Amino acid sequence: MKLGAAGLRAGAPWLSQKGLLCACWTPEDGRAKPTDGVYGLAAAARRNGVSINAHSPVQSIQRGLHGWVVQAGEPIVALRVVVAAGLGAPALIRPFGLDLEIRPWLIHSALTTPVASGQEMPVTIDLDSGLIIERDQDAALVSILNAELGDRYSVNDMLEDFANSASVRAPVFGDALIRSTYSAYADLTGDGLPYVGQVEPDLWVVAGFDGHGTMQGPPIAQLTAQLIAGAPDPTIGIAAFDPHRTITTSKEWMSATRK
Repeated sequence: MKLGAAGLRAGAPWLSQKGLLCACWTPEDGRAKPTDGVYGLAAAARRNGVSINAHSPVQSIQRGLHGWVVQAGEPIVALRVVVAAGLGAPALIRPFGLDLEIRPWLIHSALTTPVASGQEMPVTIDLDSGLIIERDQDAALVSILNAELGDRYSVNDMLEDFANSASVRAPVFGDALIRSTYSAYADLTGDGLPYVGQVEPDLWVVAGFDGHGTMQGPPIAQLTAQLIAGAPDPTIGIAAFDPHRTITTSKEWMSATRK
């Protein structure tokens, strides 16, 4: 839903309209915490007969006499294999002559003290600055998304950039303190699009979601399952995600839209 600057008051009354022309608001979006989402998916998978072997890192994938042999502690023989290993995917796929351009992107986040009590706080992203804010109980989880600086971008850099951006876009955060910080890596591709497709017969890859796995993972998993079953969705093409594609320019919005 496209809104004029004034319309933002309905969904984010704490947000400053200064310098804004318009915004995109999707009020029906869902929200899931990483741990809750993973446990929910794992529980649903087990109910459907999936066996999950935790603490069994995959060392290699090789073609065997009766299918693929996955070395993960004890060998596992499978007719089909899907590599959904994030940052670990390139090493597993490289022996098949394919170099996936997936690099680690360190994202720093901070949890504030209580702020904007009683006000709606949907996940909010300012494309110009990379500012991102979302509600966490009575506080907020905040960050600056910058895919260009890599590990040179420290927690203190992020907090300084957040303070500068928030002073313009969300002045209410001037009254909030930082309670804690944490950092985690996302798997960033060269053009901002994931790798989804067949590497060799019965060997597939699904990796490189640039931090968007919660949104993109479930529908792409369904599309991949349909492809593997030989019944692709005729209304959706995934040629742009071809793992054999040549990357020339970045489509990553967190880099491409920054001034």
